[in-house]
Amino acid sequence: MEIIEYAPKFKDDFIKFNTDRSIDNFGFLVNEDTETFSHIEEALTNGAMIYFAVKDGTALA
Repeated sequence: MEIIEYAPKFKDDFIKFNTDRSIDNFGFLVNEDTETFSHIEEALTNGAMIYFAVKDGTALA
């Protein structure tokens, strides 16, 4: 397993991981989350950081 910085090919995984986490913990997804999902690359340009744990080409976390 390796830790990598955000890669566009894992965008859907990022959205799924965070959607599942929000729903599991809070029971719902807030509008701000969906707004963030729509502007991931912009957030990264403005200093946000996203990392993935990847094994054999599959994002695990």
